[in-house]
Amino acid sequence: MFKMNKTIHLYKYEELSETAKEQAKKDYLEARDGDFFEENCNDKLYDLFPNSELSVEYSLRYCQGDGLNIYGKLYLDDVLAYIKDKFSEKELKTLKWIFSNYNTEYTMKRNDRYAYCICDKHEYMEDIEDNLKCDYIRNIPYELIGKFNRVVQLYMKHLCDDFEADGYEYFYEVSEETMQEDSEINGYLYYSNGELAEYSMNDIEKENHDKSDNVTYIFADWFTAGVDSWLLKA
Repeated sequence: MFKMNKTIHLYKYEELSETAKEQAKKDYLEARDGDFFEENCNDKLYDLFPNSELSVEYSLRYCQGDGLNIYGKLYLDDVLAYIKDKFSEKELKTLKWIFSNYNTEYTMKRNDRYAYCICDKHEYMEDIEDNLKCDYIRNIPYELIGKFNRVVQLYMKHLCDDFEADGYEYFYEVSEETMQEDSEINGYLYYSNGELAEYSMNDIEKENHDKSDNVTYIFADWFTAGVDSWLLKA
């Protein structure tokens, strides 16, 4: 009778060759969840603009028309808190009066054809300006309305740019420190070519405790790169 033992060589991330580490990073990035990134952006938008209902749309594949756009219902009161340093006290007083007497909701449209930011194309004060005219308000501050619109356009465009930069970093970049830290926290182990093993450190500890499957797992700092081997014992 023959007894057959299988030896599987597994490595911690820091034990991999540079080529294997690049493969591990590639697989790590490809596994990143797009839904997680989108939810993270939407959560940040909620924190910034709690009275608004905003979401992101994006395409980050380095193609023409790619980018990130914010769309949905924006309440201009929410934005004013972040741009008030751009206005004088008199201007702020006027804006607050307008916002307290008129609906500040503005619907930011989606980019139907592509995903790049169009936040700098919106006329955020258009409806308010029309309502001021309809109410025959004297001395409508057209200059201030135009200034506020331009400042909001710039602020929202910068926000899109920040989210877009975060997205490209999330989907295409991972540092050596992040790989090592995540591997340690999650107990990841790798094959010699850098592919993530289906076994973790917890699995190894359990399997080495239970020898019933006749599988031996080798992972140690002193072990150099090698191939899987079979041992036959009589």
